[in-house]
Amino acid sequence: MSPARKISRLLTALCLVAVVVSSACGPKSEEDYFNRANALFEKERFQEAVLTYQHYLVDFPNGTMRDRALFRSGETLYYALDQRGTALRDFTLLVQKHPFSQYTAQAREILAGFFRDELHDYQRAVLEYEWLLKQYPKHPKVDEFQFQVARCYLQAGRPERAVKELKVLMERYPDSELIERAYNELGSAYMTLGWIDQALTVFRRSVFLFPESPMRPALEFKMGNCLEEMQRYKEALAVYQNVLDRYENRAAVELRIEGLNNRRSQRLAEAQPVDYGYRPKVKKSKRDSGKQAEKIEKRKKPVEVDGLKYQTKDGQGG
Repeated sequence: MSPARKISRLLTALCLVAVVVSSACGPKSEEDYFNRANALFEKERFQEAVLTYQHYLVDFPNGTMRDRALFRSGETLYYALDQRGTALRDFTLLVQKHPFSQYTAQAREILAGFFRDELHDYQRAVLEYEWLLKQYPKHPKVDEFQFQVARCYLQAGRPERAVKELKVLMERYPDSELIERAYNELGSAYMTLGWIDQALTVFRRSVFLFPESPMRPALEFKMGNCLEEMQRYKEALAVYQNVLDRYENRAAVELRIEGLNNRRSQRLAEAQPVDYGYRPKVKKSKRDSGKQAEKIEKRKKPVEVDGLKYQTKDGQGG
């Protein structure tokens, strides 16, 4: 046998061995695929983990864990590999094929955040959050979904709808940890609408309800903005001076204080001095002059007593 033929037979044998070993070591069941993918993920071999999930989807077209595989694949692509486009494909397929899976809720929450923060497609984000609110009214994050709906409307330039959604949050979930942030967003929405009185009321109530909040300096600064808009400059100045050392953006507070002080100086400079020695003459009407002349004429007439007429020094008879 020639050397070339021996080498060919040897290579063929090695390939057969590789196939046998691969078949023996490769995953056989659905659980085997997930165990292998999880092990690869723990070793930070993320791309191989994704391929394992994809192989499972091909090998088990009617598998009972397809929703889980789609979600794990999409999650790994989205967070670990930063391949957002491919991840969205897996999430979208999951939503379409398994609309009521427990993994669908998680996928739609990720999709909502992607639409909101990266695409700035607030309407699509709202649709995802509203679906979650409708399908999972007892979800542990239901208050957050409601809050995000309101924020999306505010960022989309629809403050009226944002006000409505924030009020829904406050009424339905009064014990939510997001209530404090909701007050801040509500006041901001009122300011955008030009409803300064309502905004000031909301900010003041928030400070009253959450006196130790780390958001308090920011809320007080906004209170000063409201008072300034209402031309209550003295009160605004007092608020700014009080929050100056506590607000994170000190330069912004100093700028406001400087503006109010400049406004005050300008008003004082434009004021006209008062001449306290000047007394304007009161012009008398012809009617008043006639009555005065009549009184003087009466005083000049002599007074008659026992047939005798008398005239006093002041013009009256006596």
